[in-house]
Amino acid sequence: VRNNISGDVDHKGTLAAVQASWLQSNVGGAQQRFLRQKSHFRQYWKWLKFGVRGESEFNEKQSFGNDSLQSGSYRFEQWEVFVGNNDSLPHGLEFTYLTRTDYTPSPQDLSPSTLANAFTVNGRARIARTGNIKAGFTYRLLENLIDSLNPLDRTLTGRFQYRQRLLKNAINLTTFYESGSGQEARREFTYVQVAAGQGLYAWVDYNNDGIQQLDEFEIAQFPSDAKYIRVFQQTNDYVRTNFNKFSQVAILNPAAIWRNKTDIRKTLSKFSVQVTYNTERKTQREDLIESLNPFK
Repeated sequence: VRNNISGDVDHKGTLAAVQASWLQSNVGGAQQRFLRQKSHFRQYWKWLKFGVRGESEFNEKQSFGNDSLQSGSYRFEQWEVFVGNNDSLPHGLEFTYLTRTDYTPSPQDLSPSTLANAFTVNGRARIARTGNIKAGFTYRLLENLIDSLNPLDRTLTGRFQYRQRLLKNAINLTTFYESGSGQEARREFTYVQVAAGQGLYAWVDYNNDGIQQLDEFEIAQFPSDAKYIRVFQQTNDYVRTNFNKFSQVAILNPAAIWRNKTDIRKTLSKFSVQVTYNTERKTQREDLIESLNPFK
């Protein structure tokens, strides 16, 4: 059984919209109940806008004759309030507060597992008629309600985007940069033996003690020695990491200025060129300058 409902009102600067879906099914000896809702309220007042956005999902899977929930069950609730400039203005600033709670299965119910609170500031500015800059910063505090060893995770992320059109759109430039910090699970690896020729690594017992050690595995020189593969495993230890991303895109479109020419430029106008450069780094270095540099 599935039911859907949706509606919206947009009148004189006021927008209210809601979407909801309810699904109940009995498949494979299990009962599933799924509920999703999205809601949005926004109000324009002179040069100001403000509003609320909400989203939630509830997915419960339960076997017949058993009160326990299956592992695929989950639930989350997310609400966001915002205030900022009208989108039609050339320059703007917007402040956002978001809170989200995630739930995971307990023996007979869904219990809160994480609580996130995020504060975001976004700004934009127009440069002349052909360029614009967008920038934003987000600070998030994630509270792990079921992990006493790593109860808090604080992250700070910054984004910058610059777009410029030159020579009547013959040249389009886009620069994007993002940097931030956070935590991620430390990964450990081990070597697992497989059939000869099916692996990538060989074990060389350098100290002749008959015990496999991590520094005794190397890339196999011959297929017959390739008897091991490397397997990564997540751990319960978390490490502080810094990351950054950089992207530069240049698009050349000669047709914008040479379409009506009659010489070689007419032929060149039939072609366009796009050049893209991307880099992404992740490091545990504590030096702020080095962690922000995408080229080092």
